[in-house]
Amino acid sequence: MGFLTDASMTARIKTALLAEPLLDGAEFNVDTLDDVVTLRGTVRNEAQRELAGAIARQHAPQRVEDELVVEPARGAPPPSTGVQGLPAVTTPEGAPPAPGPPPEEAVRRALAGDDRVNEHLVSVRVENGVAYLTGRQDTVEAREAATEAAAHAPGIVGVVNDLEVLASV
Repeated sequence: MGFLTDASMTARIKTALLAEPLLDGAEFNVDTLDDVVTLRGTVRNEAQRELAGAIARQHAPQRVEDELVVEPARGAPPPSTGVQGLPAVTTPEGAPPAPGPPPEEAVRRALAGDDRVNEHLVSVRVENGVAYLTGRQDTVEAREAATEAAAHAPGIVGVVNDLEVLASV
């Protein structure tokens, strides 16, 4: 790979990371050398780390080296343990996960439940809790609503939205 190709890949990945609203508060450094991307910096949680890696891999480098450090925001409250005033419900270690729809189905239901989204124009694939949306929507608002709906589906830790905006004919 040449310097310009590496620089272009670095710019594309850095732009995609900065544009992802679920990575708010993360601080990244992206380096590319001979088609190998190295991610450095801090993220607030493991879900952000996984999403950042998925976005970097989406740009087809030969390899992604993840050197991101999970560092919760200073002064951030500890993870929520339940509704204030009520005891938290915990699952014993080793207990099977609660039954629920498969992740793809959960995302499809979320898309279908949002009136702003035409779910028939969206293909959904979920890997490691990251929902990948492909296809199209008629408006930018619908595209962004699809990201929002998918992000709130149970079991989803991140969304990579590759929906194109093409008005219906």
